[in-house]
Amino acid sequence: MNRNDNNLYEQLREKRNEVAKEAGIEPFMVLHNSVLIEIAEKKPTTAEKLGEIKGMGKKRLERYSEFILETINGSFVSPEPKKEEEKVYSVSEFIDFINELLVPERAVVQGEINHVKSMNGYTFFTLVDKNEDAALNCFVWQTKLSSFGLELKEGLELKVEGFPKIFKRSGRFNFEVEHIGLVGEGALKLAFEALKKKLAIYGYFEQERKKPVSKYIRRIGLITSAYGDAKNDFLTHLGKFGLEIYFCNVRVEGLYAIDEITSAIRWFNENMGDIEALILTRGGGSLESLQPFNSEAMSKAIFASKIPIITAIGHENNETIADLVADVYASTPTDAARILSDPWRRAGDLLASYKTNITHLLFALQNREWLRRREQGLGLLPKLVDNFI
Repeated sequence: MNRNDNNLYEQLREKRNEVAKEAGIEPFMVLHNSVLIEIAEKKPTTAEKLGEIKGMGKKRLERYSEFILETINGSFVSPEPKKEEEKVYSVSEFIDFINELLVPERAVVQGEINHVKSMNGYTFFTLVDKNEDAALNCFVWQTKLSSFGLELKEGLELKVEGFPKIFKRSGRFNFEVEHIGLVGEGALKLAFEALKKKLAIYGYFEQERKKPVSKYIRRIGLITSAYGDAKNDFLTHLGKFGLEIYFCNVRVEGLYAIDEITSAIRWFNENMGDIEALILTRGGGSLESLQPFNSEAMSKAIFASKIPIITAIGHENNETIADLVADVYASTPTDAARILSDPWRRAGDLLASYKTNITHLLFALQNREWLRRREQGLGLLPKLVDNFI
């Protein structure tokens, strides 16, 4: 940016910070610095032109266009460039400024733990690169860590998702972790068995506490990805019996899948209590790709659901903790569809059988009556069976 652009950027940033402070939110939630830079360079003078800037959506345009355009138009009033003053930050102000830039930059990082320490409600650990001499200081809230059902140990390889920030008190650069995933078949198997043992103690797998699924279901909630084969397999084999299906598109793999699926389960319970069953399904995969379904958070969401949940995760040889907790386990998406549709299919066959039996009975009764009337010289009966058919 040239000097004039930089002056305008600073004016926009200061005004943005004032708006954020009044609203009680972080400045980047109003407008990211990268958006302010583009505005300062392009200097749009109308709302229409401002709307062409990347990051200026309809809602932001409605809320913030007034102060942006006033600032831009005000910068044209005096053509004389202002004397550029040296900006001097206090330590606290500078750290706030840097965190404004850092916090929105979310990332997924993979590394190996070489140090773990818990204190004051946090767990601190260091991730090191296996191939380079590099280390990243990380921390996670202990309440969040407990929801993952993982025990962090040295030597464990992880994928963590979160964002960087600097602690004011120490000036230390850290990575705040919001999601954790294990890497490696061995670690995943150990975590699977440990969680399975823990949940068994608390009765998560007990048959007595599982909710029955109605025989003739009419309203279904389907939770899966819109882009996988599981959805199509389930719907194809469900048949056409007039069932109402309410679909919720979620990720079924990766660090974000747990939050999306557990949120979907809660949403159906809170907003659609008349749903008779929830179907949670996805295609097959490795132990790592199925990791969200072997998490404690997922197990608790299924356990707490008031709506019966049928899981159909992977292939027949895939076993997940979610399957063990679910009210009904289906080996595949196709199997889940058949569990729901077979009663309706059998009901149709049964009705056809009843019709045949009733028709035969009417024929027999009608023939008997014909014989009786013929013996007594009476007239013939109307063809009741033909009318029935």
